[in-house]
Amino acid sequence: MVDATTALLLTEGWAAVSHAEVARRSGYSKATVYAHWPTRLDLIRASVGRLCGAAEHPEPMGVLGADLINGLSDFAEDLSGGHLARVPGGVIERAGSDPAVDELR
Repeated sequence: MVDATTALLLTEGWAAVSHAEVARRSGYSKATVYAHWPTRLDLIRASVGRLCGAAEHPEPMGVLGADLINGLSDFAEDLSGGHLARVPGGVIERAGSDPAVDELR
């Protein structure tokens, strides 16, 4: 179900993530989805965790300055056009108005 949520988040964005759509895409009932992820944000949180956990990082070179620049450049690329591109927009849009999103941020 997290795979279905992640695919939905990446292709269609936060607004498209719903228990009904995740259930449809994953082949499970809505009741099963709700049992594991009671809120929409729970689904998104699991998906973001999966995305961040799967991120590849540049190999450290042993030079702190160069390693920081490489790591931050890689992260910026992921945020701007890579696998995390849809995440910041959703967080920014909802920040300050939803305590659960603030926690995710």
